[in-house]
Amino acid sequence: MKLILAWVIANAIATAAGVVGGLGAAMVAYALATKIGVLGAVLALGLYPIAGFVLGAVAATGQHLVLRRYLPISGLRWIARSGAASALILMPAFAVGWYAIAPIAYLSPDALRAPLSGRLLVGLHFAVIGALMGAVLGWAQRTEFRRAGYDAPRWTLVNALGAALGCALVLGGTAFAPQGAVGRGAGTLITSAPIFGLVGAAAAIITGMYLKRILERRSAIGVMS
Repeated sequence: MKLILAWVIANAIATAAGVVGGLGAAMVAYALATKIGVLGAVLALGLYPIAGFVLGAVAATGQHLVLRRYLPISGLRWIARSGAASALILMPAFAVGWYAIAPIAYLSPDALRAPLSGRLLVGLHFAVIGALMGAVLGWAQRTEFRRAGYDAPRWTLVNALGAALGCALVLGGTAFAPQGAVGRGAGTLITSAPIFGLVGAAAAIITGMYLKRILERRSAIGVMS
């Protein structure tokens, strides 16, 4: 229980910091890119990788602060692989997430504005984004488990499930938030940090339970041998 609690807290704080830092870095990069003129639109494509890398690296840093107490995993590789994976998948994940609900939004524009169907569609949108990001991140991190001699065959699947549920339940639920509670700009980005933290915490409950199982299985094998 101590492991899971530490894992959830670390992921909540690190995810909030990673999202704020990643989107903040993207805002700065965008402001610089727009001053370049015609190249601005091209350079804007780099905003997703910048935001993704910062998000993944910061979140992974928080994770490693807990993992290093239990596993001989390289912090540098864990953080670097997580950052690279997030940088690669962030833009495709948002694109696929939008196309997952685009047919419904196109055929029934009012569906997005209706209270119930709108929340469901927003939840589906973020669930797809979370599932893709969680799967790629989990796949990148699984290699480090193998390097450390730990078997984590379902780490990719568990990360995808945790991130999908976390994003769908928390971000999809922002439809309940007061108008303006979640928005754009540095001020709203910082005030929205607790929401991103809840996403990390929700996902970490699932991944934390599986992480505990990995350690217990390894301990059991050690006792038997």
